Amino acid sequence: MSQVAKIISATVIGAPYLGEVDTDTGVREDRYATCPNEVAHWLWHGHRGRFNDRRALRQKYVYAPNPGFNPAQKPSPTNPKNLRVLDDDGAPILTHVGGTPGVDRKKSEFKREHSYAAAIPDLMLQHADRTENTEWFAAAKRRATLNGKGRKGGAMPWFRAKTREPVRFGIFTGGPRATSPQAKLHRTGKKTAIVTISGMNPAGKTAAEHGRRWAIKFRIRYSQPIAAYTSVMVNWSAKQIAFTSPVPARAHTFTGATVGLDVGVVRTIATSDSNFFDQPKTDELDRKIKKHQKSLARKRRINNPTGQKGWAPTRAYANKRNLLSAAHQARNNRLGDWRHKITRHLVDTYDVIAYESLNVKGMTRSAKGTVAEPGKNVRQKAGLNRSLASSAFGTLRTMLEYKAEAAGVLAIPVPPRNTSLECSKCHAEPRKENRKSQAVFSCLDCGYTTNADLNAAENIRQRGIARLPVGVNTGGPGHGPWELWTVRPFPLRRCNPSGKPARPAHKPA
Repeated sequence: MSQVAKIISATVIGAPYLGEVDTDTGVREDRYATCPNEVAHWLWHGHRGRFNDRRALRQKYVYAPNPGFNPAQKPSPTNPKNLRVLDDDGAPILTHVGGTPGVDRKKSEFKREHSYAAAIPDLMLQHADRTENTEWFAAAKRRATLNGKGRKGGAMPWFRAKTREPVRFGIFTGGPRATSPQAKLHRTGKKTAIVTISGMNPAGKTAAEHGRRWAIKFRIRYSQPIAAYTSVMVNWSAKQIAFTSPVPARAHTFTGATVGLDVGVVRTIATSDSNFFDQPKTDELDRKIKKHQKSLARKRRINNPTGQKGWAPTRAYANKRNLLSAAHQARNNRLGDWRHKITRHLVDTYDVIAYESLNVKGMTRSAKGTVAEPGKNVRQKAGLNRSLASSAFGTLRTMLEYKAEAAGVLAIPVPPRNTSLECSKCHAEPRKENRKSQAVFSCLDCGYTTNADLNAAENIRQRGIARLPVGVNTGGPGHGPWELWTVRPFPLRRCNPSGKPARPAHKPA
């Protein structure tokens, strides 16, 4: 898990060696810096350079157009648009992602070959190695999973660009046994702290009036206790520092409370104990965003009527683009603040939280279809997709999961099938007729009537608890949710009022 802190200011102690630069006279001179912004960009270039150096070693498959592809049908495993190119022995042909083979260099060799990296800390280069490796294999696993489901796996990650990427870099602390730990944190006040990243210039590379050692100090807003961390990631563009920690960051008092969460568009979150949490309205910001987007489109047509690439925007266009970016940021800040607060409240209140494992990407898939098979109700589905994207079910789930992990709370995903159509009292066969409207649920078998979202949340809670293995409990005061469980919340087999045995609501894990 990670904790994020805001950077207030930065200072540089000493003068780090930035490498050799060409002068107007053609003589290469050593360059040093004392400006925090310049040092942050230098660390970013070193981290990005090592990342790209390792990425150049990666290989990818070579593809060619499939001569038997039927354009009237959607691409699928049986109708692929491209095929892998094979050699004479039938093995796939591989090529380097950058087109030319990379060189496997050690960190010391990388420093000797690139003068700008000579004073970069080894733990920062090691962090770039680990980041590149994790990103590459995570993308390969994602592609394999999606391709196995007959969906597009997406492209593999590319090199980190110099212009489009934010200025960010990471560094390992070196562990608790390090003689000179990196990225040290110390409190300076009730709400402030300083993170110090230090290094040493190579021998013979020392600026006048400065020693070999250098350090950049980031003054941060200390709004919460920072758990023992193993690495930090500095995002200089966003003025943020993220602390990565393998241990829980917060204490949690266990009470045995359980809850099921149902998410939706009309009511963002409904809980099984009859509470509703709706995300704040952003109507005025949405109108402002739409207004700026129309103005930008009009200015783009006037300044670049032919649609050429690389055109230079005017000052008015750039100002309007900044206003649009600020409106988007204000909207994201308002919604993000609410999501953080509500997920924090849920983790603090309950010991076991059950939620739906929704396929958000499938839910927001376009209904446009193909030329041969056009979709239906495309405009209505597009509006629903916008509402689903605004509710951000995936973001809420991610926040809930890592906050629960940090506090030692169980967050249990359950299958969402028929949670809104099944009665949470009698668990008779789910029927569409039980859902009278968006907000009303009335069971045709037992007559139980309640809010449809609350009924779904109760079903989710029961399914989540039943997925706990026998012998595991939600606990009680002073007990963790993994220590004791003796009674299931309901039998796996039940009968409805008509006397017919009903199927179980779900199977235990």
